[in-house]
Amino acid sequence: MKVLIVDDEMLVRAGIKSSINWDSLGYTVVGEADNGENALRMVEDLKPDIILLDIKMPVKDGIDVLKEIKSRNAICKVIVLSCHDEFEYVKEAMKHGALDYILKHRINTDDLVGILNSAKDIIIKEQVEKGNYEKLKKEVEKSRELVKKDYLLKLVKGSALIGREQEENLDGIGINITERNLCCIVFEVDDFERVKQRYDQYNNELLQFSVSNITREVLSVESETEFFQYDNNMYVVLSSNHSEISENIVHARNSIIIRKISDALSNFLNINVSFGVSDIYNGLDNTCREFGKALKALSQKFVHYQNFCFYYREIFESRMLDCSPRATEMESRIREYARAKDYSSVLAMLDEYLDLQKCETFVDTGSVKAFLKALADQIHSDMPSAKDFHGSAIEGCSNIDEAWALFESVLKKNCLSVNDKDGPCSYLVKEAVRFINSNYMGELCLKAISDHLGVTESYISRLFSREMQVTITGYINSMRIEKAKELLKNIKLKNYEIAEMSGFKTVIHFDMVFKKLVGCTPTEYRNRMASLT
Repeated sequence: MKVLIVDDEMLVRAGIKSSINWDSLGYTVVGEADNGENALRMVEDLKPDIILLDIKMPVKDGIDVLKEIKSRNAICKVIVLSCHDEFEYVKEAMKHGALDYILKHRINTDDLVGILNSAKDIIIKEQVEKGNYEKLKKEVEKSRELVKKDYLLKLVKGSALIGREQEENLDGIGINITERNLCCIVFEVDDFERVKQRYDQYNNELLQFSVSNITREVLSVESETEFFQYDNNMYVVLSSNHSEISENIVHARNSIIIRKISDALSNFLNINVSFGVSDIYNGLDNTCREFGKALKALSQKFVHYQNFCFYYREIFESRMLDCSPRATEMESRIREYARAKDYSSVLAMLDEYLDLQKCETFVDTGSVKAFLKALADQIHSDMPSAKDFHGSAIEGCSNIDEAWALFESVLKKNCLSVNDKDGPCSYLVKEAVRFINSNYMGELCLKAISDHLGVTESYISRLFSREMQVTITGYINSMRIEKAKELLKNIKLKNYEIAEMSGFKTVIHFDMVFKKLVGCTPTEYRNRMASLT
């Protein structure tokens, strides 16, 4: 304990200092003052625990010192030093916070030690009580935050109290949002698994802790907002605006909040996040419904990952023609190809299927992921060489293009041999070749081939090019030119007749294609062949 001795008489100060062994009793005399002014400066600088204070002193007396100490809220105990004729002063001193008093002319070691120890006991007790209070205060605050988070979780899950009970709950835990112009904003860290690898593997909560702290800091200057972490990589912001009439202004304010959070996380953590935003709504009891809308909006990131913010209202107001019947038909075909182990056709139609999903403003990403996972599991069970490829691998794909790249890599590595000795490996391309070989002399076009196969033009075109290393048009022309070369051996046939018999509509087109592929005109080719015989 630190002790300050204040008395204008040097002999009194010296007598007090020499009367006891301060160190052995746990006390240290940190200073001496001969008047009130000096005493107050030492109180400020030395912060003593106990002050032995004379009442009558020059410059500033003990009563004034006590008043000043009290006004400064200095944490110390004051024991007054007085003479036998200063009792009224002692009463005044006690009134202003002095703990006890001792008569100078009766000071002895036992009395002084007894008064000092009493003061020390009181100080220790107060410190313990203060420590317990601060600890209790922190526990109450922590408990209050936990209760608030529990309430907000129940709110988004639809199990929170409503009506009068809800109002009482809000008052009790300090919820900062109101019933009007509410909006639910959800966000998640992009490429979460890869981002986590940048953080200490022994502290998996570091990333979530940092995201939460920065977001709270951003929202600390925003009125009518609440924030909490929903799960491992899902965060929720609830905002309201009780006084605003214009919905456009409410939307604009929410957009600013979103941009602030996004910029802060990018600047401080070097991470990107994506947002899903609900409609504007009234009534806290509607939060569960709007939370679902926000999640549905955010789910579009799997397909439209080039965007970072998805508004439920914009997605469904501008919804394009529903492509789901076509997508369902393609899923069925892909399953059939997978069962037949025609993986080239699987890959080509899967490419078209995923392109079709990208054309949709809203995609049921849950159904798409479920289909891709089931397809991966089917391929895994039928293909021993793809032992690490299964449905759970799709969960690690953050977007639709990553899923496509995974399928493409596995299928090309394990089963696709494009142009082996038996020709193209997929049934569709084999059938396309057979159809072309049987019909190239007529008016054959891409549409006729796709109609015959029952697939789209873009689908068979990509598949054919991938496996045959030539376009359908190029293959048809090469077949026709080979036929024309055979017919040119017959000197009785005119060029226009050969062109027609080979499938060309005009002799000009025939001449142009022939020269491009063979390197000379049909006439030059015929003459060259004649000179060789």
